[in-house]
Amino acid sequence: MFKYDIPKKLYILFLGKIIMELGAYIWPLFTLMSVDVFKFSETQTASFLTIFTIFKIVGLIIGGKLTDTVGRRLTFSVFMGLSAFCYLYAGFVSGFHVIAALTIGGFFVSIGATAITPMIIDLCETEKQKNDAFTLYYIAMNLGFTLGPLIGGFLYDLGMVRFLFIGDGLTTLLFAMLIFIFIPETLPNKDKFDSKEGTKEAASNESIAKIVFDNKVLLMFLVAIALLFLVFKQFIFGFSLHSKIFFDKPGTIFGIAMTINSAVVVLLTAPIIKLFEKMSITMKICVGGLFYAVGFGMLAFTRGNLSFFYVSVFIWTFGEILISPSTKVFIANHTPISHRGRFSSIFDLTRQLGGVLGLNIAGYVIQVYSIETMWIIMGAIAIAGSMILYKIYLLDKGVKQ
Repeated sequence: MFKYDIPKKLYILFLGKIIMELGAYIWPLFTLMSVDVFKFSETQTASFLTIFTIFKIVGLIIGGKLTDTVGRRLTFSVFMGLSAFCYLYAGFVSGFHVIAALTIGGFFVSIGATAITPMIIDLCETEKQKNDAFTLYYIAMNLGFTLGPLIGGFLYDLGMVRFLFIGDGLTTLLFAMLIFIFIPETLPNKDKFDSKEGTKEAASNESIAKIVFDNKVLLMFLVAIALLFLVFKQFIFGFSLHSKIFFDKPGTIFGIAMTINSAVVVLLTAPIIKLFEKMSITMKICVGGLFYAVGFGMLAFTRGNLSFFYVSVFIWTFGEILISPSTKVFIANHTPISHRGRFSSIFDLTRQLGGVLGLNIAGYVIQVYSIETMWIIMGAIAIAGSMILYKIYLLDKGVKQ
């Protein structure tokens, strides 16, 4: 029923992503570990996540340049391998040494991960291939993530915290090795540059800043994505604290929620994408933002009701399914072939900046007011992001404002 048209080499990349996400224990459970195991406060934890994000932002800037000059394959393999060793080291230390290892590891990950999107775009020749490739990559990520947080949650509740770091390090290292061994360098050559002349993907000699700031639609899109990611970031921070405040065995409860999220993605992405296939990319993201508003916002009114906690996961996951692959395609279609790595880093940078703001807003509001107030604010921010995307949709249609 659902036929995908992608280069066969990409299946190796998808396999590596599944393996890596099977060991994705650290970041989904970091808030719980920081507060319960390492005895840091909620405010300190939010500060650590902010520090991690700042280092990731620096890494994205460096990674974008390296990806467009040194190459995709080498940048990814070297820096993902270095990050794996940082995570392994974190499994044998404690306290602030763990924070330092995670900070450096996250920095290396952000450099290496910048190469993935350009690598996928380079290997795809048609619009359909791009759509199919990013959809399958998204499914692969969640296929591994379906079991990863659940396993991590059980290990956490059993007190086996060190295994969370070691498992994450080993699976990251394996992903780096698969790419280095099986994926060739995809950095475009002059013939590729020439083939894109006259399109939105045409090579450019302008600086990345000028290209971005001269494009009103792209600027509005980046603002909207920052707002939506600000809200989505709460699936790690706000969701963890919500489970800790209202439920016993928060590690298991949170792990089940993340498994539901990933299972819905794996099982329903294809039919949902099929259902919305006639809708424009911009409107898909706009509707996804409204799902975020309802899914996260409803937690303000359901408090300790476990059934509604899981229902909220279903709702905002539908939004994630519409948003995640579509944003990649939007960026791919508006990216000069000569700047793919840097545009990938700008996109990820925007998401990370939204995440930094989201963590600080959430941490402050929870501490000063309540977690219910925080969820109301997140719902309102998601609506604002959707309104910007609707305006972009109208601009694309040529509707007078």
